[in-house]
Amino acid sequence: MASPEGLARAFDCSRMTVHRALKCFEEKGLVGLVPSKRGPKYARVLGEVATLRMVALKRQGLSNVTIASKLKELSRNSCRMAIRRL
Repeated sequence: MASPEGLARAFDCSRMTVHRALKCFEEKGLVGLVPSKRGPKYARVLGEVATLRMVALKRQGLSNVTIASKLKELSRNSCRMAIRRL
């Protein structure tokens, strides 16, 4: 079996990366080496006021980019997805 130092040189990464991968492999097997999804695991819940304002702005014919910039806490993509759900 190769040493962590040898693996780090072979894969051009740090020894710490090799040790983390070995630990994940020991704990979870091959599944532990597959990266998991990052970021939020659920859809963000908008408040009722923000939802009503978003719908009103969309009915006025504003684009999702404009609506997102007016609401400030939403990205353009979040705005598009929320409007699609509504």
